[in-house]
Amino acid sequence: MNKQNFANYSLITLNIISIIFIIQIDFGVLPLINSQIHAEKIQRINNLISNISQGVLVSTFFYLLLVYFPERSRAITTRKLIQPRLDTIVMMMQNSIAYFVYKHNLKSATKDFSDLTFEDFKNIERIEDIPMNFKYKLKFKQNDYWTQFSSGTVTEIDNLEHERKILRNKIDEILSLPIISNEEDLLIETLSKLRDSWFYSGVDSYFKKGKTTTVQNFNKGIYEYYLFFLTLSKFSNKPKIEILKK
Repeated sequence: MNKQNFANYSLITLNIISIIFIIQIDFGVLPLINSQIHAEKIQRINNLISNISQGVLVSTFFYLLLVYFPERSRAITTRKLIQPRLDTIVMMMQNSIAYFVYKHNLKSATKDFSDLTFEDFKNIERIEDIPMNFKYKLKFKQNDYWTQFSSGTVTEIDNLEHERKILRNKIDEILSLPIISNEEDLLIETLSKLRDSWFYSGVDSYFKKGKTTTVQNFNKGIYEYYLFFLTLSKFSNKPKIEILKK
């Protein structure tokens, strides 16, 4: 549970308690326990609790009116603005993850590859300057049919370098928006880390130096890239993907 959700649940709980106190004090719904406290003192305590409870409800009303609903509206506007860029980022990452699953025969029991672990990636120590010849099909949410795609003879290095440049531009566009502060911290943090990730640094090194370079801990970098993909998928309307047989 993130901080905002915790605050919202706490506010709801506090308002429910306040409503219960007001109903009990004004209407005596629940049976009372005999007490030796003087009636006048009990009345003062009840008045204090009632005033505090009413204050909570009034404060909540103005919070919703002046803070929550305007911020919610700005957050929805921000998400609509960045959604196309975000969907492009996640779709390209999904295609690359699917390619690694295809090339290295990774075993996934889910259609979105969400059950992979570091053990699946630990033997991927580099990317190569060889044709991908990767065929797959996508089904977008707005369509009710599958569309087939093929990487053709583009190499792994060239394809991932192309992805790196596009995603870098998309992320820069998103993070440069003045209203991006209305978005969730997790999304902003993940985009920032992806932009400067070890995986993309490795891709850049392979693109510039090819077979003459070795990127240390590249398997850890690609697994981190996979985790970024899982996180960003929560914010995206990514298409369904199916790998076509070799």
